[in-house]
Amino acid sequence: MKRRVERDRQAGKATPMERGYAVLSYDEFGPLEVKPEKGTNWALQGEPDLVPATYHRTEGVRHLHAAYDLSEDKMYGHMKSRKTHLEFLGFLKYLRSLYPILVLLYVILDNASAHTVTRVLEYARRHRIRLVFTPTNASWLNPIEPHFTPLRRFAISNSNPRSHEEIARNTRRFIAWRNRHHPEQSPPRKRRTKKMRPRLCRKCGIIILEEH
Repeated sequence: MKRRVERDRQAGKATPMERGYAVLSYDEFGPLEVKPEKGTNWALQGEPDLVPATYHRTEGVRHLHAAYDLSEDKMYGHMKSRKTHLEFLGFLKYLRSLYPILVLLYVILDNASAHTVTRVLEYARRHRIRLVFTPTNASWLNPIEPHFTPLRRFAISNSNPRSHEEIARNTRRFIAWRNRHHPEQSPPRKRRTKKMRPRLCRKCGIIILEEH
């Protein structure tokens, strides 16, 4: 936390403490199974990287509880075997530990039943957390949703994991790599200015401005 605050100050960005709040987006990603995953990759001609076509479901499923900090462009995630209110409450406590208690946390999430349990709402009220629910049947409005696509592409797709520990390890490595290499600020796109050039019309004798 101290390193992040110092980095933000050096970059001239307002820290969560200076803003007084932080906005996070939360959702579950999964279920994830131990099975061959189709995908695409580079391979030598005539030597495709194949995955088995058959498999047995013997390891159950896992769920990734993930959050995305909109101001810092950082992702956080914990792999759990279930997604009940207990796992959600535990992850909420982890998010609270990342910021000073004086920083108000706004957490955007869908209105699943596990998110509206009285125990969860009481914890959020006592620890300066505001739960902002997306409209019913509109979970795609959650800002974290687009970040699951590269996660699946680079950590899940075109793989043949042997255990849930391997899936969790690949997921953690991707999130750590993503947080280290995210752009601080996208450079502004240069807009091409259209230049006008006068041209004399031979038929009517009028000067016309043309783009070039």
